[in-house]
Amino acid sequence: TSPLLHLEPSPRSATMGGIPGCLLRPGRERPIGQHAVGCIRARLPAVEGGGSRGLLAQVHYPADASCKPVKGETFEWFRPEVVEELALGQGVPLPVFRSLIGGLRQIDATRPPSRGPGPEGRWPIVVLSSGIWGCCEMYTQFCRDLASSGAIVVAIEHEDGSGIFARSCSSDEPIKYVKPPPNGHIATFRHPFLQQRADELRASTAAIVAVARSAKDRVAKDESGASLLETVLSGGDVDRLMLMGHSFGSAGVLRYVRRCAELGEPCPYKGLILSDLWTEPLVNHDLKQDLPMPFVLLMSEQWVQSKLHTMGNSTLVNANREKCIAGAFIRGTLHQWISESHLFGPARGLRKIGIMGPGNYRQGYNATARAGVLAMNAFFGDEAERRSLGAKWLDIDTEVVGAWSAVLS
Repeated sequence: TSPLLHLEPSPRSATMGGIPGCLLRPGRERPIGQHAVGCIRARLPAVEGGGSRGLLAQVHYPADASCKPVKGETFEWFRPEVVEELALGQGVPLPVFRSLIGGLRQIDATRPPSRGPGPEGRWPIVVLSSGIWGCCEMYTQFCRDLASSGAIVVAIEHEDGSGIFARSCSSDEPIKYVKPPPNGHIATFRHPFLQQRADELRASTAAIVAVARSAKDRVAKDESGASLLETVLSGGDVDRLMLMGHSFGSAGVLRYVRRCAELGEPCPYKGLILSDLWTEPLVNHDLKQDLPMPFVLLMSEQWVQSKLHTMGNSTLVNANREKCIAGAFIRGTLHQWISESHLFGPARGLRKIGIMGPGNYRQGYNATARAGVLAMNAFFGDEAERRSLGAKWLDIDTEVVGAWSAVLS
């Protein structure tokens, strides 16, 4: 799969050739949910015996809009290192790239979290695993939409060398994208990356659950010393966990679930969203495993038009007929449609360079975000809600949402 751009507009103006960068980028719509959104970027703690720090994560959560932003908790929207690596990878002059996305502020302020509904006041937790050229900033709008609909969304940054940039949790040394060899065997080359991602998902999941449980007790006892990340996660419901991946991220999700089964460990997630699942790096043991939880396939039109991709996804479905509760694609979209890349510049330019598909971006993305929220609700709902999910997806927008079962081989 080709490297993906995931770029982000911001309230601050940049200039390119005398034109304000904000005028080159389309405006960002408000999140689709009813809740205000807060955002923090911090490292997860390491699990016991696993070192001092875990992966870097960007966490989106329902925030208390009546509170002022937390002092000192601000960060650039795209880290300078990410901007530099994206420019280098795409062959774009760094000054041009910086003028568009460099030095931009975070979109959602870091505020205290709001209390969830119900007597326990907890929110479900969603963990997102990014694809090739990913980092924790890469799916910001989708994370915002899920958070605004009532969830704590943890976008983790993998350190396997398949992302655009990361820093090692142990040494703080930079980890840059590792290019595959020409004409190499994809599954062989990507195997160690998938193995590391599976380990990182195991460790990150354990850390999130441990922090949520321990911090909940500390906050309930009104003990001081809890970090902002602990305070946010203390409002999470560890019995309502959902895992999502895009492209290679989805492949890593399947390898992680398989690893849990091989180790005899329970997988705590109640459902999986597999978006444009890239099956080429996987083996039959991944695709033909008996998944212990329901899952959905949400794809771009580009993905379902590929026989190679549909064959691989069909293998997973055929092995888990009762577990695949919905499958759909968004008409007029290319592989990057769920990412931030579509907010990088004018639609005409993005289509010209093969990032944006021919469809109406806002219409297609809005349907995608709503599909994600409906899937989340179905995973945490009853059997009737899960069985009706496919029909609900098609009712979102009949112009852009197509049933994926219609293109299964």
